[in-house]
Amino acid sequence: MLGLVAAGFGIGITSAASTAIAFPGIVFRPMAGPESLLQLAAAWVPSNPNPVLRRFLSFSRVQLQRRGS
Repeated sequence: MLGLVAAGFGIGITSAASTAIAFPGIVFRPMAGPESLLQLAAAWVPSNPNPVLRRFLSFSRVQLQRRGS
């Protein structure tokens, strides 16, 4: 995705960890404040046994509860 951004094909959202790597043609800007919250939709195969998926779903549910959604 960063390659497409650097080539001028749009913008992207990435993690803070990505900003530690110099990438020619890209400027990273932090997002802060309530307006920086994004809606997220997720789809997955319920029978997927991947433990990372399970942790992500659990984390996401906790975050939704904390935000009162």
